[in-house]
Amino acid sequence: MNGDQHEAIGQSDIPESRDAEPVLVPADTAEQVNADPSSTVEEAIDAEPRQGEIPDAAIAVAESDLSHADNTQLTTVESTEPPFYIRSVENAPIRQGEILSNVMQHKVFFESLADPGGLEVQPVIHDYAIVLSQDCDLEQDFNVRQAILAAGATPDPMDDKLLPNVLLCFLATESSMSATLPGRDIRKRFKQNKEDRYQYLRAVEPADDAEDQGLQALGIDFRRYFTVPTDELYAQIGSDCLRRCRLAPQYLEHLSCRFANFLSRVGLPRNHDD
Repeated sequence: MNGDQHEAIGQSDIPESRDAEPVLVPADTAEQVNADPSSTVEEAIDAEPRQGEIPDAAIAVAESDLSHADNTQLTTVESTEPPFYIRSVENAPIRQGEILSNVMQHKVFFESLADPGGLEVQPVIHDYAIVLSQDCDLEQDFNVRQAILAAGATPDPMDDKLLPNVLLCFLATESSMSATLPGRDIRKRFKQNKEDRYQYLRAVEPADDAEDQGLQALGIDFRRYFTVPTDELYAQIGSDCLRRCRLAPQYLEHLSCRFANFLSRVGLPRNHDD
């Protein structure tokens, strides 16, 4: 076989050329090829990270973030603990679960009701009291009163958006309340908030007190609730009554539910085990 025959046979083994299937090239790869004519499409594609691979730059950023997280981990954990109390704010609505000090309640002597000379009123000072009216009612009342004040008008006592009175509950120091409770078991249940009639509140740190003084542990007796006219309470806050702090949301819900359960308890004529 001569060389010409060999070349002819070799050419006949090559299939006829046909149009190749189009290859889809990412836009950024095409830009790389256009910017560097010496590089081929295959080289540019090989330079791109394949599916599942992480670019070196991303790995460097992740390692930096992890290093920073190691240094701040303890601070983050400490700051995510929910607070028990939130400082009170001036020139804002009274809030449910807000602790006030030096609250004045006025009691009328019933003997003076028939006295033509007028009513005789006795002031009662509560060292501490906690607000139990609903937040939505308190906020709506405050906004309406502010609008009336800005307009120079007089509040209408029959306006259903106004809250006539604020519901409060007597607060005592935990030590003085525990001293009145009969028996060690009930005192233990009181501090665990397992005694229906009472609610224990832990001490308030100075940082959570609007007066920066802090409060010692307190106790609530759900039977000893009272009301003060709303406009009178706001007037007291502008004088001797002090806004201290309020319960944080979760602890407020706990108090609100326990108070509602106490008021809605049902007395049975006979116990089932009688």
